[in-house]
Amino acid sequence: MPSATDKMMTLDSSGRDRFELLSAYLDGEATAAERQQVQHWLDRDPEVQQLYRRLLALRRGFQTLPTPVPAQSSDEIARGVFQRLRKRQLKRTAVLGGGAIAAVLVGTLSSLLSSGQTPGLKFAESNPSLYTAAISSSPIDGEMLKIAIDRPVVEIPKAAVSTDLKKTEP
Repeated sequence: MPSATDKMMTLDSSGRDRFELLSAYLDGEATAAERQQVQHWLDRDPEVQQLYRRLLALRRGFQTLPTPVPAQSSDEIARGVFQRLRKRQLKRTAVLGGGAIAAVLVGTLSSLLSSGQTPGLKFAESNPSLYTAAISSSPIDGEMLKIAIDRPVVEIPKAAVSTDLKKTEP
């Protein structure tokens, strides 16, 4: 009858699985059965032994790598970000303000220069001859329009008055 380690070996047919198990073994993430399997491989398989040595060397190399020191501290980076944001805000405000001022200037100049007239307040002038000319050229052949002030043009119905008012006496 085959043992548990023999079953584990038959399940593991690719080098990738061996690499994954060996890596988990080195990281301390392997289960008890997986640790036993890797130990079996390390005892008997020279390829796994070589892979194990390479992974150990790689792990030591990563552990001895110097930690990069940032060129700027996080406070300096944050200050720089906020300065850029303030500059953008000021620039946007200046552009919008400049646009508003330009629009006011264009409006003022166009009103001053419109139709060659002098600037200033212009009042309506009453010219009675214009009104009489308009009335005389109307299609009713010069007849004046008559409006009866004391009689409405449309009959207005009277509101119904209720006769069932109760009188309350004290």
